[in-house]
Amino acid sequence: MEKGFVEIPLSSCVECDWNYKTDNEELVEKLVANMKRNGQVENIIVREIETGFFEVVNGNHRLKAMQALKFDKAYVFNVGNISLQAAQRLAIETNETKFASDPVKLGGLLSEIIGEFEINDLILTMPYDELEINNYMSMNEFDWDKELEKNTDNTEPLPSEDFESIRIPESLVELFNSQMERARNHLIAHRQAEVTDDVSPFELILATFAGAPDADIKSTLTGEGGSDRHSDELTHENAPL
Repeated sequence: MEKGFVEIPLSSCVECDWNYKTDNEELVEKLVANMKRNGQVENIIVREIETGFFEVVNGNHRLKAMQALKFDKAYVFNVGNISLQAAQRLAIETNETKFASDPVKLGGLLSEIIGEFEINDLILTMPYDELEINNYMSMNEFDWDKELEKNTDNTEPLPSEDFESIRIPESLVELFNSQMERARNHLIAHRQAEVTDDVSPFELILATFAGAPDADIKSTLTGEGGSDRHSDELTHENAPL
């Protein structure tokens, strides 16, 4: 079979059993809607295997979407009869060599798109929900320079007597940090974490203590017993905000 970009019957493509990408039903539905609207605009990478089929190296979810839409043919890049290890290396290289998005610029693009497309239409084919799209657009509309200048002008130091230093268990700090990261992922609409619900500060604190050992909570609240392992003092200067 010719190497490089070729068109082959979709029925000759098979999923690889070593695909490390997770499944997400919501994203699969969006991918199906995306391909139904746009067709196959991204190729699939395949390799030739002994059975005569083409194993998908990169594009297993696209393959599922195309099968659901009953496509007859697929545009692929055939790398030929390469080893399993070479295929796995190629999968990681092509899947993970990605560039981060600038959320402010992305918000600007979404604001422009909203002028032509309804948000209910966009959430069908984009990997965001309505809240996330609105968050992105809000970031673009926010006057960052003005807010930075306002905060910079306020140079008066905070009185240290207004804060109380406490020592808390390291395990509790880790839990709090993980919950803060969850909140950040939601508020800036990053999809790397599985976040589907709103996050409030109150829920954040509850979630932190809900996952902490009873002994650690008792140690934190009463200063008695608990873990022997403690973090550095948590003050307004080094609190994980």
